[in-house]
Amino acid sequence: MTMRNKGLPIDLIEKTLPSPEPLHDKRAALRWAKKKRCGPFALREKENAAQKGLAALARNGFGYDVANWVMGLDPDQARTLLETEDWSAL
Repeated sequence: MTMRNKGLPIDLIEKTLPSPEPLHDKRAALRWAKKKRCGPFALREKENAAQKGLAALARNGFGYDVANWVMGLDPDQARTLLETEDWSAL
């Protein structure tokens, strides 16, 4: 049951819950892709790998724009992003 269904006012809900940060989603998606070895972390290129990677990211709650961004990275760029803490350039 959602907070709204429980009778909480919408302004209180919006004030209380933090707004999602786009960079947080990108970091999480990139870490997930590394863990599952898809996208730029794939060991070898497979047929329909891009579509399967997009589908897998979507099933795990990442939006199309974030999933497409991860799948479009080259391996060196993806590793560099994971190693650095400065994501302000994105």
